[in-house]
Amino acid sequence: MIQRILFWLPLILILHTYAAYPLLLLIINRFSRNGKTIKEYPDQPYVSVLMAVHNEELVIEHKLESLFMSDYPAGKLEVLVGSDASDDMTDRILEEACKKHDSLKVTTYGNRTGKPAVINDLSEKARGEILVITDANVIPEPSTIRLLVRNFSDETVGLVDSRLTSSNPRKDGIALPENAYLNIETMMKNTEGRIWGTMMGPFGGFYAVRKQSYQPNKNEILADDFRICMNVIKKGEKAISDPEAVVFEDLPNNISDEFRRKVRISAGNFQNLRYFSSLLLRPFSKWSFSFISHKVLRWLTPVFWLILVVFNIMLLNTSIFYFLFFLLQVIFIILPPLDILLKKTGINLVPLRFFTHLFMMNVALFTGLIKNLGGIRSGVWTPTKRFQ
Repeated sequence: MIQRILFWLPLILILHTYAAYPLLLLIINRFSRNGKTIKEYPDQPYVSVLMAVHNEELVIEHKLESLFMSDYPAGKLEVLVGSDASDDMTDRILEEACKKHDSLKVTTYGNRTGKPAVINDLSEKARGEILVITDANVIPEPSTIRLLVRNFSDETVGLVDSRLTSSNPRKDGIALPENAYLNIETMMKNTEGRIWGTMMGPFGGFYAVRKQSYQPNKNEILADDFRICMNVIKKGEKAISDPEAVVFEDLPNNISDEFRRKVRISAGNFQNLRYFSSLLLRPFSKWSFSFISHKVLRWLTPVFWLILVVFNIMLLNTSIFYFLFFLLQVIFIILPPLDILLKKTGINLVPLRFFTHLFMMNVALFTGLIKNLGGIRSGVWTPTKRFQ
């Protein structure tokens, strides 16, 4: 009896986070349309764009051009860039850009400090009522800043995310399944925000937060954008996304690069799990239900899966169901290395790539858990490979 409970309980929790909760949000999204119109600010607030960069020579010029092409009033927009000990051409490009744009302010740091420390420093220097926090490789449309800011006409809104779109989802690597995953996440986050005001974290590449709602992060924090968002929700303010505020990013296509990125994010996730653990005590409040269903159970899926495998093996001889289920798990484990092997021989089977992506995500989650247990002392990051 205990063996069956320890088989079915983790299976139910996995099915909830990967199937039941997304399906619930899909149904809500389909049948619960919010007809409230978003009002433009009668007097648009001053906005500060904050960007931490390290060795971004391939993309920084394009990024700055996109920001200064914004249709937001130029007199109410400043761009603050912190170059975190860049040793390529980034600082020189920024220096030249400052000569063209009076509203561009650059701070250079001689030693690596990490993104949280850079953003904290820039936020103190920012004049804006609204902070737009962005990454160098995420390119906004001209209307994006204005569309994000209009949501703050609702005084209960503390944070607004943009809609991330892949600029070039290639089919030969991991970008296509990653793009599909992001589309599902976009639907889920948009619905959470629209219905409950509890969007579970921005994508991190381009989002806006009220300056008075921004809480500085410690430098060892890895998933800083998620913590900023959750702190807004804890204050009783809404965190939402605006699907009309579009930004573009060239998604990583290399499996190993994407794996390292997800390990870093995963380690940050478990930092945040500890920090927001009090929400686990109120599982049926709208904040906690979103947090547990969307994030916590997914972060813990590798642990649930290991428990599931152990007790599946113990139950093999009790029923044909347990035997077939174990066989499915073996196939799932075999498919990713088969996909990698076929790709090396020039055979690119896209459906297999989705299994590889799912398996990689869970291995990265487990690796991030181990890294977190070992202790994290720095938020210094290395950007993934950029493309011009």
